[in-house]
This record gives sequence, C-alpha cells and structure tokens, in this order.
Amino acid sequence: CEWRQETSSPEYSGGGGIYHLQGTLSLTTTDFDGCATTYVDGSQDDVYMQGGAICIHQGLVDSIDDCNFVDCTSARQGGAIYLYTHDDALSISNSTFLRCTTVQREGGAIYMDNGVPLMATDCAFSECSSQAEGGAMYLSAGTNTLNTCTFDQCSSQGSGGAIFASSSGCMLDSCLFTDCTAVSNGGGFSSDSNNHQFTSCDFTRC
Repeated sequence: CEWRQETSSPEYSGGGGIYHLQGTLSLTTTDFDGCATTYVDGSQDDVYMQGGAICIHQGLVDSIDDCNFVDCTSARQGGAIYLYTHDDALSISNSTFLRCTTVQREGGAIYMDNGVPLMATDCAFSECSSQAEGGAMYLSAGTNTLNTCTFDQCSSQGSGGAIFASSSGCMLDSCLFTDCTAVSNGGGFSSDSNNHQFTSCDFTRC
C-alpha cells in the first residue's frame, strides 16, 4: 500500500496520509512518500497540524511493521508520526524514516505525546530534522525501549539531535548514532529526566 504526496490542511486536522480517531489500526509493508500537513491560508495558529504521514489522536494501534516514511513533513510536531493517546506502547519495527521533518516544534520523525511509550526495533532514521527538540523522535513519559535502531545525520534546532526524552525513561540496546547534531545539547541524545540505560550503543561524530 502506498500514500504519495498526500496533504492535510483543514483547520484542526492532521495526518497527511492517515488520521486515526477510533478503532484499531495496523500497518504492514506500507509506504508514505511526501506526505505532509500544512497550515491553512498560511496561518500558523492551527493547533492540531501534527503527523505528516499519520496522526493518531485516539484509538488503538496494534503495530507498524516494515513501513517506509520518506520526505514526510509536519507543520508542527511529528514529521511522520504523531501519537496523542493509546492504551499501550506503540510498537514500530523494521521501518525506515528518511528526510522526515517538522516546520515548527519537536519530533522530526516521531512525536509521542500524553505519556505513551514507544517500542522500536530494527528501525532506521536518516537525515531527519526538527525545528525544536528531537531531530528524529520526541518521547514524553513512560519507559521507551529501542533495540538495534540506527540514527544517521539527524539534527535538531534545540536539544537531542536524534532523540529527546521529556519526563521519560529510555532503554537503548545496540543502537547506532552517526553524525547527529543539535544546536543546543546532546547531538545524539538529550533528556530532561533520569533513568536511562544504554547497552552496546555507539555514538560517532555526534
């Protein structure tokens, strides 16, 4: 399944490819290419313009597996994925995020809001960027688990060139960070909280 160059711009909307409000969503071998959320008539006051490819405000998400997000852009948070509420951790595996970005705000590829934790396995983030914290992902609350993920040339105009963890704990195992940069703190990883664990991770030129 493919979404190509889809755009969402109605007032109080989001999700250039998918806007999920209720029910259960599962995605497998799905491509999102050039999906975006844009402001209405050039205004920057629309508060829900999140999730360039997918915006999840309510409902359940079983998993996102073997999906590709390329050149996805959000006017606010979550260049590819924005998740506001969920009963359990969001699981993303075997997926790639290439050149995903935000026009404003945090989470170049992924923004996890409202205390929802992320479980990511075998995912690759390359050249993702944000205008605030978290060039690849912004994580808020909960305990987030990342296994064998790679972050290459991700950047932020705030802290956390690849990852910013706000009021949350992170467990990272065998993750690679290469050439990631931040204008403020933490070229690879930055946080305003404690309780993080890194196992067999590598940071190169961050």
